[in-house]
Amino acid sequence: ELGADLIKVGLEGRDGAAKSNFLKRCAENAYSLVVVSPGPAERLEAAMTIHAVGDRPRRSFVRVQCGGLDPSEVDRVLFGVAMPDSTGRPRLGLKGFIIQSSGGTLFLDDFDVLPPRTQIRLAQLIETGSVRPCDSYEPIEVDVHLICATSRTMEACSTALVPQLWFQLAPRCIEIPSLGGSTSKFGNIVTF
Repeated sequence: ELGADLIKVGLEGRDGAAKSNFLKRCAENAYSLVVVSPGPAERLEAAMTIHAVGDRPRRSFVRVQCGGLDPSEVDRVLFGVAMPDSTGRPRLGLKGFIIQSSGGTLFLDDFDVLPPRTQIRLAQLIETGSVRPCDSYEPIEVDVHLICATSRTMEACSTALVPQLWFQLAPRCIEIPSLGGSTSKFGNIVTF
């Protein structure tokens, strides 16, 4: 059980063993969580570390830069698209990133720029463990470790995120100080 130390914990000031243990516990519990850091390299390194030390290291690690997604296509890209087969029944035509990462880890960097409707769908994913592809009424069960990341503070995210997503992710936040873009320094924060 992770307990209260997951609430807005900062890794700064902890020794290497404590930091490593904390990230391992995050990975073992496969909670959806948020990594907050001004540096994109630090966010990616933290997500890859959590993936590597968890129970899914040999499974897929899908990285999505949400700021680069077309807002009109973001739901289709993330959740997939159902297309009718020859009988008219919907079948999965395009696997979205969430379905592609089932069994592994989905890393959504800059997730706080996603449109509100997409944020609501992410909150539903966290709550139910299933997604409903676009143009389909049938949900698909997925087993995905969702790691979201942002350069904003959690206080700033509280206004940028829809309440459904904010309340699910805010208690599971890892704040990592900027290391000036040098990932080689990250080893001093997380050691094995």
